[in-house]
Amino acid sequence: MSNSKPFSELKQRLLISTIPISIVVMAICLSPYTFFAPFLSLTVSTLTAVGIWEFYHMSETKGFTPNLSTGFLAAFLIPSSFYLLAHFDITFINPSSVGFFILFLLFVQACRTFEGAIANLAISIFGIVYVILPLSLLLPIVFSPTVREHAAWYLAYILCVTKMTDTGAYFIGKKYGRNKLAPELSPGKTIEGAIGGTAIAALVSILLKLSSDAFSQESAFHLSVFGALLLGAGISAIGQIGDLAESLLKRDAGIKDSNQLPGLGGVLDMTDSLIFSIPAFYLVLEYYNYQL
Repeated sequence: MSNSKPFSELKQRLLISTIPISIVVMAICLSPYTFFAPFLSLTVSTLTAVGIWEFYHMSETKGFTPNLSTGFLAAFLIPSSFYLLAHFDITFINPSSVGFFILFLLFVQACRTFEGAIANLAISIFGIVYVILPLSLLLPIVFSPTVREHAAWYLAYILCVTKMTDTGAYFIGKKYGRNKLAPELSPGKTIEGAIGGTAIAALVSILLKLSSDAFSQESAFHLSVFGALLLGAGISAIGQIGDLAESLLKRDAGIKDSNQLPGLGGVLDMTDSLIFSIPAFYLVLEYYNYQL
């Protein structure tokens, strides 16, 4: 009975997670169409708005008072700036100018209450950098003119590699896990699970590269099979660090989940590894000029 409980929990988690994953997959497939691009931007804004609320709520348990209204505004403006920059010739509305505007608003709001200004400003800014900016980097991956025909492959890649890491680490850790990875942060994670998740992610990376070679008119991945293995393993490792990072925040806040969605927790629990892996993949794409 005790052995079946973890798998029952995983089944519930996978079942409920199909809802946001289905929305994202639909966004990936239809993102090349102009009429659908605003919906993708709105989807990211919604996820980041819930995520920033969860993070600020965690910080409130430690006695801080972050600026939630400006956080919500940032969740709308930052993804929107990536969308506007890619689709319209509005150069003054870009992520940098929006970032300075948000920073200005935070300082103006902080002037109203002097007590705790440094800590509350730091928490407010960190939440935006930790939650909103990384997830918003999905949009330039999709909207970049140089990657438009490969956008679905690249987004499928980062989602599959990251999430298969989580699933692989869970199964292998439950079956073969003996040595704790970070017992103080996340007692359930094991070194064996982490290695297994990385190995599965590397395999998924290779399979996606070979699938793109076989089914695309022009492959989205020009790197070798060994290169795909290294990229998948690297993205997987970075994603697992993101998972541990969120565990650190929750442990400090004294909570188990960032929200109360059955079997999932919250948006931060669903996207913790993506918060680290998406920026890493974005930087790789930028470095290779979207020609992997």
